[in-house]
This record gives sequence, structure tokens and C-alpha cells, in this order.
Amino acid sequence: MVLCARPGRGARLPTQLWILAAAAVIASIILAYTRWGRTVYAIGSNEVASRFSGLSVEKTKLALYTASGFAAAVAGVIFVSRVSTTRSDMGTGIELDAITAVVLGGTSIFGGRGTIAGTMIGLCLIQALKNGLSLAGVKGDGTIMLIGAVLILAILASNLFERSGTR
Repeated sequence: MVLCARPGRGARLPTQLWILAAAAVIASIILAYTRWGRTVYAIGSNEVASRFSGLSVEKTKLALYTASGFAAAVAGVIFVSRVSTTRSDMGTGIELDAITAVVLGGTSIFGGRGTIAGTMIGLCLIQALKNGLSLAGVKGDGTIMLIGAVLILAILASNLFERSGTR
């Protein structure tokens, strides 16, 4: 059963998309405009320096892990509601898509840099790539290999731009 908002009115957007948009807007505002958001970026950039600067690293990390767990639980419920069934291995492979989308969106895997808007763009790019590969007839392992190659290329490009000072 796919949940849809506003049944019977023109183009219906799935409820999952509304939840994603709301979560992205809230996370963007928190990370960009609050002291806690700046603390998160500081810890991601240099945890030791953040600790010496007097930031509460342990409390912030605990809050981040808690928020991450909550987001994973909500994502699991949404995923199961979308496919109407569940198995223990249903989410296998999604982590590669998530990491690739985040890196393509401009987030450094070494921490301290990135935006939610960039991640949303990366997510759209990964989904477009997966849909294109599906339409081209590329199956399972081929898709995983190509997404892995995109991830490696994105990390290499990010490191090259960082070293050259372009970023």
C-alpha cells in the first residue's frame, strides 16, 4: 500500500516524499542556523579541537546517534509500509546508495563539510542513475558495481578538488 497525500486531487505525491521533504527542511534549518548545528560541523571537522574549544562533544555525539537511530526507525516503518511486507534482508544494499548520495552531494567523508540540499541533489542523481540502469536492462550486480564506481570517482574528485584548493 503506497500512502498518498490529498487523494483525488491532480498529481498525487506519496506521503513518503512529504515526510522526506519535511525532515530535510528541518535538518537544514537546524544545521545551518543553530549553535548545535555549528557544533555538529565543528566536531565533524576536528573532534579534538572541538573538545579543547569547550564544546560538549560527548553530548552532541549522543544526540546525533539518537537522532540517527530515530531516523532509521522512521525509515524502516516507511519502507515496510511502502512494500507491505518485510524480511530481515530487505534493506541490503541501500547503505551503498545512501553513502554515494551523500558523497555526490558534496559531503566530505572525512567530516565537517556538507549540506542537506547537496545530499538531496545527490539522492536525485543516484535515483536517476538507478532508474536509467534499470531501463537499460542492467541487473542487480551490475547496478551495484556502477554505483560503487560512482562513489569511488566522487571521492577521488572530492580529494583532487580539495588538494587543488578549488573547493
